[in-house]
Amino acid sequence: MTNYEGKDEHRTSNVERPMSNEKQISNAERSAHVSLSSSFPIQYSMLDVRCWTFFMSLLLLLVLPSISYTKTLTVGTDYRTIGSALEQAQDGDVIEVMQGEYKENFKINKSIHIKGIDNPVIIASKGNIIEISKPDVIIEGLTLTYNDADLAPSDTAIRILKGADRATVRNNRLLNVMFGIWNLDGKDLMIENNTIVSRKELAKHKRGNCINLTGSQSVRILNNTMNHCRDGVYMELCHDATVVGNNIKNSRYAVHTMWVDRGDFSDNIAHDNLVGLAIMYTDHSRINGNLSFGNRTHGLLLIQSLRSEI
Repeated sequence: MTNYEGKDEHRTSNVERPMSNEKQISNAERSAHVSLSSSFPIQYSMLDVRCWTFFMSLLLLLVLPSISYTKTLTVGTDYRTIGSALEQAQDGDVIEVMQGEYKENFKINKSIHIKGIDNPVIIASKGNIIEISKPDVIIEGLTLTYNDADLAPSDTAIRILKGADRATVRNNRLLNVMFGIWNLDGKDLMIENNTIVSRKELAKHKRGNCINLTGSQSVRILNNTMNHCRDGVYMELCHDATVVGNNIKNSRYAVHTMWVDRGDFSDNIAHDNLVGLAIMYTDHSRINGNLSFGNRTHGLLLIQSLRSEI
């Protein structure tokens, strides 16, 4: 007697049973994972993407407030005085000063660029016309002068205070001043293409120096014209200076240095002074290509200038 039940059971066991939906989905996911892995070795879950998006959003929130956008403030149209524009300015801004006369003294405590348009004139009665106390300031294109004959012995057109490093003073006219530019312990200053005239009516020893530097390091003084100074350029304890291409006349000393090492004093013109270049107590100076004529005593005066190239 044939046992159909057993055969049916055996037959059924050899027939492939359909997989459940859960198993089909699981296999499909595995298949997709294998396929994608060959193209994208690194897999990111949805949680990874969300975390990355959150991190980038947080980074932008932290960085964007620190990004500064410079603006230009115009004196003569938007502002009546340079001082009022300075109150509104931020680090990196440009203040353009339009042609005209401005009777004021002002202090710069922000890293800004003041640019004269068509030679505006800043007139003060006494004191320092401009005081700079912040690094990275640029002053250019201005005429600075006084309307009072009774100036104090230390009144200065542009006073660069200690810590105001990397200041640039270029293309200005400083007229009828006592001291022109004065700095203490500055670094990397640029003084270029300025005209500085002190008080012609005073005896030479009662005038101020057109450029007066003490303890200033790596200063560049290039292509300036100086007239009727006590000393055109006076430098004390200033190392690694470059004083090149200047024209200095009608003064006591055109260039006067004390304890200034590794300085370059070349291609200057010194005429009609008491002394041309007076290089004193210096090491490793470079003194080449200067033209010195019409000076009353010395064209070049050297005192303990050691290991120098002349």
